[in-house]
Amino acid sequence: RVEAERIEVERVAAEAAAEEARLEELRLQEAARRERIAATKFAFHRSLLDAKFALDRKTVEQARQQEEKRRLTMEQEAVATEQLHLKEEQRSADETADVAAVSDAIDLSSFSSPQELCNAFGADTLKSELARIGLKCGGTPLDRAKRLFLTKDAALDDLPKKVWAKGRRPDSSARKDTFGLVGATEPTLTDQQERIAAE
Repeated sequence: RVEAERIEVERVAAEAAAEEARLEELRLQEAARRERIAATKFAFHRSLLDAKFALDRKTVEQARQQEEKRRLTMEQEAVATEQLHLKEEQRSADETADVAAVSDAIDLSSFSSPQELCNAFGADTLKSELARIGLKCGGTPLDRAKRLFLTKDAALDDLPKKVWAKGRRPDSSARKDTFGLVGATEPTLTDQQERIAAE
């Protein structure tokens, strides 16, 4: 009987040890499961942070590119504005030079042909002088030079009607201030000037 009780005690102890081992294994499995869940959560949050960082970095890069593009656009606009100012200044200088040329330099006595006159002065200069006299101002620069060259050795009254601007009448005094024709006897058109007028 004592032996049987001992055996029973050993059996119960063995079952208790087995149950303890099973419970320990369950605890280890639960701990492992929790570690896997924690690792999964960490990986998920890390991926979210990485995605947010990448998005922020992309946003920053786009903002930087936009700022660089805006800066380049402003520089190009500044250059264009500067070029426009330079062109305006050059045009103003050219106009000033043309006005000075009209009042000081157009002395037809120093030219032997309309081509020389055309080469010496710009189209605007010739146009201004023709308009001052009352002659037609249109055509190419050479056409204007030919028209102006007619006044070199001929009286304005002798010029053909077709070279006069509409509504303008020959005015012999128009060039007196430039060439000192007051009291001078103005010759009629030469053969060369007649050919130019005919053109």
